Amino acid sequence: MRTINFFLVLTFFVFLAYFGLAQNKINSEVETSPVHWLDIKTADSLFNISPKPFLIDVYTDWCGWCKVMMKRTFSNPNIASYINQNFYPVRINAEKDDSLYYNGKWYLKEGKVNALARELLNGRLAYPTIVYIDRKRRHYPIAGYYDVKSIQPILVYFAEGINNYESLTDFQIAYYYTYPSYFKDKLQKLKPEEQLDTSANVNWKTFSEVLSSDTNKLYFLFSYVDWCNSCKVMLKTTFRNPVIANILNNKFKSVAFDLAMQQEVILNGKKYKSLGKNQPHQLALAIFNNRLYYPALVFLDKHFNIIAIIPGYFSSKTIEPILSYFASGKYKSVNYQDFLKTFHHLVK
Repeated sequence: MRTINFFLVLTFFVFLAYFGLAQNKINSEVETSPVHWLDIKTADSLFNISPKPFLIDVYTDWCGWCKVMMKRTFSNPNIASYINQNFYPVRINAEKDDSLYYNGKWYLKEGKVNALARELLNGRLAYPTIVYIDRKRRHYPIAGYYDVKSIQPILVYFAEGINNYESLTDFQIAYYYTYPSYFKDKLQKLKPEEQLDTSANVNWKTFSEVLSSDTNKLYFLFSYVDWCNSCKVMLKTTFRNPVIANILNNKFKSVAFDLAMQQEVILNGKKYKSLGKNQPHQLALAIFNNRLYYPALVFLDKHFNIIAIIPGYFSSKTIEPILSYFASGKYKSVNYQDFLKTFHHLVK
C-alpha cells in the first residue's frame, strides 16, 4: 500500500541532500555501479528526512557469490534504476567496516565481524545476504545469491510495503502468475498445493454502467494506478480466483478504479474530471479526501456514501472474508473480528 500526495516527489532540499550525500559512495570497486550505493550513516540521515526502505548488501572480501551478484544482478540497469528510486542502497563489509553509525548508535567490530552486521543478520553470518529494512525500521535478512529474475518480486515486496500484509513466499508465487511467460520456469517448479487458480474474471464495470444500475447492491471499488506493481498482481491473481470473482460479480457493483483515469464522471449531479495525464482524478481526491491509497478496497452504499476504505495488498484468501463481511450485510451489526471467528473459507 502507498499513501501519496500523488507523486513520490522529494522537496528541493531533499533532492540536493540526496545527490550531495550520495557522492559518498563506498568501495572503489563499485564506483561504476549503476546503483547509487551509500554508506549506512548517509542512508540513515536520508531516512530521517524522507523514509523509504533500505537495501543493505552485507558482504565480505572473500565471498565469491557477493562479487557475482554485484556484476550480474546489481549491474542490470533496470534493477539498479528500481533500487535507486525505491530504496536507500547500502553496502556493508561485515569484516572490514570497523565502526558504523545507524539509528542513533555506533557499532564497532566484535571479533572479526561488525556488531551491526551481526545484528542485521540475526547472528547468522552468511554471505551474500541482502537485508531489507522497512519504513518501521524492521529488518529482514535474505541470504543467498539472487539473479535478476529472482530478485524482482523481493524488491517489489519491500518497496511497496507488502511485507505488512502477506508472506514473501505467497507474494512471490502470485508475482510469477502475474508474468507467466517470464516466470515459466518458476511456475513449472511449483508444488500442486502452491499453484493458484486464476481461471476466472471479474466483470468490471465503468462508473456510468454501475451508476445507471437500479440494484441495491453495494459498490466495490478497487483503487489502482498503472505504475503500482502490487495492484497488477492483485488484478492478475486475487481477482481471477473463481471464488473471489463470483462474489464480486454477484454481490457487488464492481469498478476497477484507475486513480489517474481520464474519463469524466457525473455523480449525484456533480461533475468530476481528470486533472491531466498521470494526475489524480477529482473523484479519487473526493473519495480519499485528498490522501490517496493504492491498492485499496473501497465499499460504498447505494447512495455512494463511503462505508469503508481498506488500503493494502490482499491475496484471494485474505480478501475473501472482507468481501463476505460486506456482501452479507454483517458489517451493520457484527464486529469484523467476531465475524472472522465463524467464517469458513472457500478459497483453497
